[in-house]
Amino acid sequence: MFVLAIKQRTLVFTFAALCLVIFPHLNHIGFWAIGAFVSLGLWRIAGQIKPNILPHHWILMLFTLGLASAHFVGYGTLFGRDVGVSLLIVMAGLKLMETRTKRDAYMVIFLGLFLVITNFLYSQAIGFALYLLVALLLLTACMIDLSAQSQSPSLPKQLKLSLTLLLQALPLCLVLFVLFPRIPGPLWVLPEDAKNARTGLSEEMSPGKISNLIQNPAVAFRVTFTDPMPITAQRYWRGIVLWHYDGRTWRRGQHTPVHQPQLLRPPPLAEQAIRYTVTLEPHNKKWLFGLDMPYIQPPNGVTLSDYSTQRDNPVSELYRYDATSYLQYHTGNISQYAYQRALQLPPGLSQKVIATAQRWRQASASNQAYIDKVLKYFHDADFTYTLRPPLLGQYPTEDFLFRTKKGFCEHYASAFTLLMRAAGIPARVVTGYQGGDHNKIGNYMIVRQSDAHAWSEVWLPQSGWTRIDPTAAVAPERIERPVDPTNAADDGSILFEPKTLGNLAQLWRDLGYRWDAVNHTWNDWFLGYDQQLQQDFLKRLGLDIEHPQDLIGYLGAAFALVFLVIFYVLLNQRPRKSHDPVVQYYLKFCQKMAKQRLTKQNNEGPDDYRRRIIARYPSLKTDVDKIIRLYIQLRYEQNPDHEALALLKHTVAQFRPERLKAR
Repeated sequence: MFVLAIKQRTLVFTFAALCLVIFPHLNHIGFWAIGAFVSLGLWRIAGQIKPNILPHHWILMLFTLGLASAHFVGYGTLFGRDVGVSLLIVMAGLKLMETRTKRDAYMVIFLGLFLVITNFLYSQAIGFALYLLVALLLLTACMIDLSAQSQSPSLPKQLKLSLTLLLQALPLCLVLFVLFPRIPGPLWVLPEDAKNARTGLSEEMSPGKISNLIQNPAVAFRVTFTDPMPITAQRYWRGIVLWHYDGRTWRRGQHTPVHQPQLLRPPPLAEQAIRYTVTLEPHNKKWLFGLDMPYIQPPNGVTLSDYSTQRDNPVSELYRYDATSYLQYHTGNISQYAYQRALQLPPGLSQKVIATAQRWRQASASNQAYIDKVLKYFHDADFTYTLRPPLLGQYPTEDFLFRTKKGFCEHYASAFTLLMRAAGIPARVVTGYQGGDHNKIGNYMIVRQSDAHAWSEVWLPQSGWTRIDPTAAVAPERIERPVDPTNAADDGSILFEPKTLGNLAQLWRDLGYRWDAVNHTWNDWFLGYDQQLQQDFLKRLGLDIEHPQDLIGYLGAAFALVFLVIFYVLLNQRPRKSHDPVVQYYLKFCQKMAKQRLTKQNNEGPDDYRRRIIARYPSLKTDVDKIIRLYIQLRYEQNPDHEALALLKHTVAQFRPERLKAR
């Protein structure tokens, strides 16, 4: 029969805390792994009542081999983020199953602390961090409950002590956060993470991609403006430029040459330049976004000749960069290479589309007149802006233009660009975002995935590359006001966010703004606390960091200062009353003897104190021996008899040294 040294309450408390830590992983790993942990934990709790049902070590070994094999079969490997977390969860359950002693229980809690860290492999949002802080508080309380020598303190007292310990560790955490050398790139991104797609624009555009993206309200990036914000109709966030069309899908085609800065002509008025800072959410792609027309100079990136910008490495962590944009611009002359690319047509393009484009162009006095004619056709021919357009046939552009007339921004941008090319006007598709929500609480702009958009650019001699948004001819409210992704009509047509909101809706929206402002601050000062921000922050404190070695010196000095403060506080604090009932009863006994002019010395142990009492007052030997024996048993033995606590309380209460002396 097993000897179980762990209290039922401690075991249940630890299991509950681990479940709280593991619960968020339901979104990331297989349900069966978490189910295995819960089953093993419940089995162990049942074994606390009936120890005979607990399996022997060799059976646990078979479980371990079986679960490891199941992971290898399911994931195809035993290395990587998801399989590693899943294995750790299962191993925590197996360790909990074999827990017999306090040492085993401590190991389970340490595994729980490691599992807290694994949650940050998936999210570092402030709300999630607060949730994990609660889990950390409970795990610390489990250690307090486990280390109690006698009767465990109540749960509120354990949580209070746990919170006190975490607050005491806060100064050292702040020192480490501020002064520890920052390493470029996130510590928690594993190699296979780069292969996992995240929500965001891709380098291809075919019907359905952007319309699926617009139904996602997740934040794409946030923008803090140094200069005044542009109006909604001017908020075109340039991303990826698509040149090549194969009849179904638009692609970038060949890489374009590196952009020369002098080709971008600034507007004649200097105040038209808009400066801002973008905090881009991770999307595991290389593209950066800027207000059209952007000029971005990332430290490890390049701006292409089509004014799209990309990094050398995918954006796998929050990335902050400064940019300047011009709302009025002239891109200059077009190269022969770009001219040919911007006239490319797919081999299978409908002859009806080509003939229509050429006929309209011949009937127009100029390229600008032709553009206006096409936009007027979109406006007058009963086109519909919808998320769920009907399927297109062998000639998708012809079907869309002359039959279905229902589509999303990608349909309009694609059809318009092809009509331009068929008429001999260079054109290309640009994908990015349009709009943005002004958060007045934090005074910055939120651009969401639901703001994803596609438009066209045509090259005109008098203005260079010129933005034309055919969607505005069909649904101008899409440009003036953002899409509400939660309010699509049954037929798929888009409902736009109303200009006026009810009181309750406005209150809810204001709360959302306040929470997003908190997240924005968290992103800027915690998740975005990179090497550059660290240097800037320390420079404002008067600490000039030239080499990483300087940080180590400052870190050591700060640690020394914190330890000196802690030492001073501990040295000068008054003795606090113990909450341990065993100690309280013993101190009450010592107080009774002090009244008899026999005070316990600070360096005197209980047994030495007993001998000194008996040497002076032999008549007290029986009661003093009993009290000291019970105290030592409850205080120092590994498995004390809990009934002895009540006996100690009663004996100390009945102890009257003055009466025994009088006999």
